Amino acid sequence: MVARNLLRAAADLPPGLVDTEAQAWILRLLRESEPQSWLLAELLAKGLRHRLADLFEKFSIPGLALHHAMRKNWIERKVRTELAAGCRALVVLGGGLDTLALRSALEWPEGIFLELDHPATQAMKRRALEKAGYRAANLKLLPTDLQTDDAAALALQAGLRGGDSVVFICEGVLMYLEEQAVQRLLAGIARHFSRGTFIFSFMERQVNGDIHFHGTTWAARLWLRWAHEPFRWGITQAELPHFLEKSGWRLEEIASTGDVPRSLPGVGSTEKHLAKGELLCLARK
Repeated sequence: MVARNLLRAAADLPPGLVDTEAQAWILRLLRESEPQSWLLAELLAKGLRHRLADLFEKFSIPGLALHHAMRKNWIERKVRTELAAGCRALVVLGGGLDTLALRSALEWPEGIFLELDHPATQAMKRRALEKAGYRAANLKLLPTDLQTDDAAALALQAGLRGGDSVVFICEGVLMYLEEQAVQRLLAGIARHFSRGTFIFSFMERQVNGDIHFHGTTWAARLWLRWAHEPFRWGITQAELPHFLEKSGWRLEEIASTGDVPRSLPGVGSTEKHLAKGELLCLARK
């Protein structure tokens, strides 16, 4: 869904919001994983309007495609800044069909790039990359269950060292985990790595305790339950600094997807159409 949303946003919004190379890799991954998804993706990439997709979003989580595109844009800019400053490695937790690690591995051949994700997702992505002829010895796909496995230990087994400067990304994942699992993940990474940056997205818990995008319809809530993907964890901005400190991290920045640079032509005028409720965070060890 996120991959398709990025292609929708790329077709409907000003150039520059979605990286062109990312679009190309998304098309390859969708084409190799599911032929029907590839056909849909091709149509979306050509900018054709798909009323069904627009209608589905309107009656589920309005503005979600734009939110996903801006979320990716913000995270990629942060990661590129870290890599350009000398960071040695990137670890993506629960990346799905995300393309940042595979593109970065080609651009920074001296670095180490890891993706830790559900075994079924990893198997599909591995097959797709093989069929697409992808070659980067410094990218490793590691099957894992973030709910129970020690992600930091797996990263060390894959070749990282505890003293390395590492960027960890956990985008669109933590809301599906129980609070204890979130705390365990953060604490485990902080315990094993003396230096690091943790970039993640999180749902902002509302006053009434609700954990959803603002304006989420009853249809979307039912769909999440049917798909066995209810949102389990959310936190307020006021509570986040202490939550991070307990796990060994220092909060550096909280942002919304509306904070994408206004230097991108036409992006500023789209902010009112963004789905709201999920925020972005950069923390350091």
